Amino acid sequence: YVPQQTNSVDNCWHQTPLYGKEHLLDFYAKRCDIKLIDTKLELYVSGGLASDWSYLKRPVVAIHNKTLADVKNWNKFNDLVDILINTLKCSVVQIGSSTDPDIIGVQKLNLSLKEIMQFFNEKKCDLFIGLDSGITYVAVAFETPLISIMGATVQETSGVFGKNVISAFLPVCFSIASIASKRDNVLSFPPPTVNISPLHLFICSNSSI
Repeated sequence: YVPQQTNSVDNCWHQTPLYGKEHLLDFYAKRCDIKLIDTKLELYVSGGLASDWSYLKRPVVAIHNKTLADVKNWNKFNDLVDILINTLKCSVVQIGSSTDPDIIGVQKLNLSLKEIMQFFNEKKCDLFIGLDSGITYVAVAFETPLISIMGATVQETSGVFGKNVISAFLPVCFSIASIASKRDNVLSFPPPTVNISPLHLFICSNSSI
Protein backbone atom coordinates (compact mmCIF):
# COMPACT_ATOMS: atom_id res chain seq x y z
CA TYR A 1 0.00 0.00 0.00
CA VAL A 2 1.36 3.40 -1.01
CA PRO A 3 -0.12 6.35 0.95
CA GLN A 4 -1.43 9.05 -1.36
CA GLN A 5 -2.04 12.74 -0.71
CA THR A 6 -5.80 12.77 -1.19
CA ASN A 7 -7.06 15.48 1.15
CA SER A 8 -6.04 18.48 3.23
CA VAL A 9 -4.77 16.30 6.08
CA ASP A 10 -2.41 14.53 3.69
CA ASN A 11 -1.08 17.81 2.34
CA CYS A 12 -0.56 19.47 5.73
CA TRP A 13 -0.54 16.52 8.10
CA HIS A 14 2.13 18.13 10.31
CA GLN A 15 -0.29 20.95 11.16
CA THR A 16 -3.07 18.73 12.49
CA PRO A 17 -3.71 18.21 16.24
CA LEU A 18 -3.40 14.44 15.78
CA TYR A 19 -0.05 14.36 13.98
CA GLY A 20 1.39 17.83 14.65
CA LYS A 21 4.22 16.67 16.90
CA GLU A 22 5.29 13.65 14.88
CA HIS A 23 7.91 13.23 12.20
CA LEU A 24 6.84 12.43 8.64
CA LEU A 25 8.29 8.93 9.04
CA ASP A 26 5.94 8.29 11.95
CA PHE A 27 2.99 9.68 10.00
CA TYR A 28 3.49 7.47 6.96
CA ALA A 29 4.35 4.44 9.06
CA LYS A 30 0.97 4.78 10.77
CA ARG A 31 -0.75 5.24 7.41
CA CYS A 32 0.80 1.96 6.26
CA ASP A 33 0.24 0.22 9.61
CA ILE A 34 3.98 -0.33 10.06
CA LYS A 35 5.56 -0.41 13.51
CA LEU A 36 8.89 1.42 13.55
CA ILE A 37 11.46 -0.54 15.53
CA ASP A 38 14.56 1.49 14.64
CA THR A 39 14.52 5.03 13.23
CA LYS A 40 18.18 5.19 12.26
CA LEU A 41 18.51 6.43 8.67
CA GLU A 42 20.59 4.08 6.55
CA LEU A 43 21.27 3.56 2.85
CA TYR A 44 23.42 1.00 1.07
CA VAL A 45 25.15 1.40 -2.28
CA SER A 46 27.23 -0.95 -4.39
CA GLY A 47 30.37 -0.10 -6.32
CA GLY A 48 32.60 2.91 -5.97
CA LEU A 49 33.38 6.22 -7.63
CA ALA A 50 35.61 5.94 -10.67
CA SER A 51 37.01 9.48 -10.52
CA ASP A 52 40.17 10.50 -8.69
CA TRP A 53 39.32 12.88 -5.83
CA SER A 54 42.83 13.29 -4.45
CA TYR A 55 43.03 16.85 -5.82
CA LEU A 56 40.54 18.03 -3.18
CA LYS A 57 42.46 19.40 -0.22
CA ARG A 58 40.98 18.53 3.17
CA PRO A 59 38.76 19.61 4.76
CA VAL A 60 36.19 19.24 1.99
CA VAL A 61 32.73 20.80 2.27
CA ALA A 62 29.94 19.66 -0.08
CA ILE A 63 26.96 21.96 -0.64
CA HIS A 64 23.47 21.46 -2.09
CA ASN A 65 21.66 24.76 -2.66
CA LYS A 66 18.28 24.11 -4.29
CA THR A 67 15.01 22.42 -3.39
CA LEU A 68 11.76 22.07 -5.30
CA ALA A 69 10.13 24.78 -3.14
CA ASP A 70 11.52 28.31 -3.13
CA VAL A 71 10.41 28.89 0.48
CA LYS A 72 12.92 26.23 1.56
CA ASN A 73 15.88 27.83 -0.24
CA TRP A 74 18.57 30.18 1.09
CA ASN A 75 20.17 33.03 -0.85
CA LYS A 76 23.41 33.39 1.14
CA PHE A 77 25.43 30.43 -0.12
CA ASN A 78 27.85 32.63 -2.05
CA ASP A 79 28.65 34.57 1.13
CA LEU A 80 29.07 31.35 3.11
CA VAL A 81 31.37 29.82 0.49
CA ASP A 82 33.57 32.92 0.59
CA ILE A 83 34.05 32.35 4.33
CA LEU A 84 34.62 28.61 3.92
CA ILE A 85 37.27 29.08 1.24
CA ASN A 86 39.06 32.23 2.37
CA THR A 87 38.76 31.95 6.16
CA LEU A 88 38.53 28.22 6.87
CA LYS A 89 40.67 27.26 3.83
CA CYS A 90 38.28 24.50 2.82
CA SER A 91 37.80 22.87 -0.54
CA VAL A 92 34.15 23.37 -1.51
CA VAL A 93 32.18 21.38 -4.10
CA GLN A 94 28.56 21.60 -5.19
CA ILE A 95 26.36 18.55 -5.69
CA GLY A 96 22.80 18.19 -6.87
CA SER A 97 21.02 18.76 -10.16
CA SER A 98 22.74 20.28 -13.19
CA THR A 99 19.99 22.94 -13.20
CA ASP A 100 20.75 24.12 -9.64
CA PRO A 101 22.06 27.71 -9.44
CA ASP A 102 25.85 27.88 -9.69
CA ILE A 103 27.73 28.93 -6.58
CA ILE A 104 30.46 31.43 -7.41
CA GLY A 105 33.94 29.93 -7.31
CA VAL A 106 32.75 26.38 -6.61
CA GLN A 107 33.14 23.29 -8.76
CA LYS A 108 29.79 21.69 -9.57
CA LEU A 109 30.07 17.91 -9.59
CA ASN A 110 27.93 16.20 -12.22
CA LEU A 111 26.95 13.13 -10.20
CA SER A 112 24.03 10.75 -10.53
CA LEU A 113 22.03 9.84 -7.42
CA LYS A 114 24.00 6.60 -7.09
CA GLU A 115 27.28 8.50 -7.42
CA ILE A 116 26.14 10.96 -4.74
CA MET A 117 25.51 7.99 -2.47
CA GLN A 118 28.99 6.66 -3.28
CA PHE A 119 30.44 10.12 -2.63
CA PHE A 120 29.08 10.10 0.93
CA ASN A 121 29.75 6.41 1.47
CA GLU A 122 33.44 6.90 0.63
CA LYS A 123 33.69 9.90 2.97
CA LYS A 124 34.80 12.27 0.22
CA CYS A 125 33.64 15.28 2.25
CA ASP A 126 34.18 16.25 5.87
CA LEU A 127 31.01 18.35 6.09
CA PHE A 128 27.79 18.64 4.08
CA ILE A 129 25.67 21.80 4.10
CA GLY A 130 22.25 21.44 2.54
CA LEU A 131 18.58 22.29 2.65
CA ASP A 132 15.43 20.33 3.51
CA SER A 133 15.81 17.98 0.56
CA GLY A 134 16.41 14.37 -0.35
CA ILE A 135 20.18 14.81 -0.70
CA THR A 136 20.39 15.89 2.95
CA TYR A 137 18.68 12.63 3.92
CA VAL A 138 21.19 10.74 1.75
CA ALA A 139 24.08 12.49 3.52
CA VAL A 140 22.85 11.67 7.01
CA ALA A 141 22.16 8.06 6.02
CA PHE A 142 25.91 7.66 5.50
CA GLU A 143 26.65 9.44 8.80
CA THR A 144 28.13 12.51 7.12
CA PRO A 145 28.55 15.46 9.51
CA LEU A 146 26.07 18.02 8.21
CA ILE A 147 24.28 21.31 8.68
CA SER A 148 20.64 21.22 7.54
CA ILE A 149 19.15 24.64 6.71
CA MET A 150 15.40 24.62 7.33
CA GLY A 151 13.22 27.19 5.57
CA ALA A 152 9.43 26.89 5.56
CA THR A 153 9.53 23.42 7.10
CA VAL A 154 9.87 22.32 10.70
CA GLN A 155 12.79 20.27 11.98
CA GLU A 156 10.64 18.22 14.37
CA THR A 157 8.33 17.02 11.62
CA SER A 158 10.39 17.11 8.43
CA GLY A 159 14.07 17.45 9.26
CA VAL A 160 16.85 14.89 9.18
CA PHE A 161 17.97 13.38 12.46
CA GLY A 162 20.89 11.39 13.79
CA LYS A 163 24.37 11.99 15.10
CA ASN A 164 26.53 14.76 13.61
CA VAL A 165 23.44 16.78 12.58
CA ILE A 166 23.10 20.54 13.16
CA SER A 167 19.82 22.20 12.13
CA ALA A 168 19.59 25.90 11.30
CA PHE A 169 16.29 27.73 10.85
CA LEU A 170 15.52 30.52 8.39
CA PRO A 171 12.93 33.29 8.61
CA VAL A 172 10.34 32.96 5.84
CA CYS A 173 7.88 35.42 4.35
CA PHE A 174 5.02 33.01 5.04
CA SER A 175 4.63 29.55 6.47
CA ILE A 176 2.69 26.51 5.48
CA ALA A 177 1.02 26.87 8.87
CA SER A 178 -0.51 30.21 7.93
CA ILE A 179 -2.20 28.54 4.97
CA ALA A 180 -3.16 25.39 6.85
CA SER A 181 -4.71 27.33 9.74
CA LYS A 182 -7.48 28.49 7.43
CA ARG A 183 -8.70 24.91 7.04
CA ASP A 184 -10.90 22.95 9.41
CA ASN A 185 -9.39 20.84 12.19
CA VAL A 186 -5.91 22.20 11.60
CA LEU A 187 -3.53 23.45 14.25
CA SER A 188 -1.58 26.63 13.43
CA PHE A 189 2.12 26.83 14.25
CA PRO A 190 4.23 30.01 13.98
CA PRO A 191 6.88 30.20 11.25
CA PRO A 192 10.58 29.87 12.12
CA THR A 193 11.90 33.10 13.63
CA VAL A 194 15.65 32.56 14.07
CA ASN A 195 17.63 34.46 11.46
CA ILE A 196 20.56 32.48 10.05
CA SER A 197 23.37 34.49 8.50
CA PRO A 198 26.57 33.24 6.82
CA LEU A 199 28.35 34.15 10.07
CA HIS A 200 26.10 31.80 12.07
CA LEU A 201 26.80 28.96 9.65
CA PHE A 202 30.50 29.84 9.70
CA ILE A 203 30.48 29.23 13.46
CA CYS A 204 28.60 25.93 12.97
CA SER A 205 30.97 24.89 10.18
CA ASN A 206 34.05 25.75 12.22
CA SER A 207 32.86 23.57 15.09
CA SER A 208 31.95 20.69 12.79
CA ILE A 209 35.06 20.44 10.60
